[in-house]
Amino acid sequence: MQACGQTITLKCCPRGYALNSPADPNDQCVIGFLKVPPRVPVKTRLSKSLGREIVVNLYKNFVLDVLEMLQTGRHTVVICFYPPQALHEITSWLGRDHGYDYLPQQGDDLGQRMENAFDKMFYKGYQRAILMGTDFPDLPGRIIDEAFESLHKNDVVIGPTVDGGYYLIGFNSHSFLPAVFDKMPWGSDSVFQKTVTVLKSNRSRIHFLPPWRDIDTYQDLEFFIKRHATQGSAASNTAAYLAGIKLHAIKR
Repeated sequence: MQACGQTITLKCCPRGYALNSPADPNDQCVIGFLKVPPRVPVKTRLSKSLGREIVVNLYKNFVLDVLEMLQTGRHTVVICFYPPQALHEITSWLGRDHGYDYLPQQGDDLGQRMENAFDKMFYKGYQRAILMGTDFPDLPGRIIDEAFESLHKNDVVIGPTVDGGYYLIGFNSHSFLPAVFDKMPWGSDSVFQKTVTVLKSNRSRIHFLPPWRDIDTYQDLEFFIKRHATQGSAASNTAAYLAGIKLHAIKR
């Protein structure tokens, strides 16, 4: 998909981010949004088909695959976890030896938590930040590269999911638009379109990434298995876990 054709300068963000020193030589970070099971439920729709224990293990492998992909890029990886009291659990799970930064999610709903995460990264001095979920174990690193590259010429980058949401959104510090997180119908099939509407109403220059399919349902999981078998992917942890269980035998 092509970037939006409009070339209109967005008004400078009034939050004063540029007053801070750069936090990293590359000036860019990836904010990985994730939950910490069993403190909070994960993949509830998938749990209806496979059961809670299988889905928790599957989710943990999704996360490992995404983080392994992110480690190859020239950016800081910030693990933004929920619930915010789960620092001990998340560091016990993912460790402190990989150079990750840990940041608790703060806010009353998903939109506030996303807005606050961007706020904190720009306040620390990052010039470009992208935020993504961890439901895409086969997302290739080239997508992350494209996202950061696009922010040199655009105000925002966004990657749609096939179910009407988005898997990634990113901004420059001077083009950050918190309005995209306000009063969104999170979890619905209209989130992507409503977000684009807000961006266009603010005349933001948008770069659209290729659509991707997250894994929320058993049908999504079957699609992932078929795609991995025919096209391959770097999702080695997820693929290995699935190979070790009899998926059709445990499906409810």
